[in-house]
Amino acid sequence: MWQVDRCLAMFKELRELRQRVALIDNPNEGTNMHPNVESLLAFFEYKHLPEKLQEVSAPICELAKAIATDPNLDGPELTAGMRKLLEAKDCFVRARLARTDK
Repeated sequence: MWQVDRCLAMFKELRELRQRVALIDNPNEGTNMHPNVESLLAFFEYKHLPEKLQEVSAPICELAKAIATDPNLDGPELTAGMRKLLEAKDCFVRARLARTDK
């Protein structure tokens, strides 16, 4: 009987470990973030960009994350606002690319 109890304890530990790992892999999990908003956040990432474009994109990424995780904001207008913020970020990045002086 002690072996069954030990197996059950191991399964419980494994389940808890998987939950902790899932939170590391997906930090937005458990925030009740709408999947559309969560998928839009990927387009705000900036670390792959050249440094001069990161300067423009980084603050917008931080703003997008703050807005997306605000518990007082939700619904279709949040998704629409996130899309418009993404469009604005793209415009700012293109504006930086268009500058002749580097």
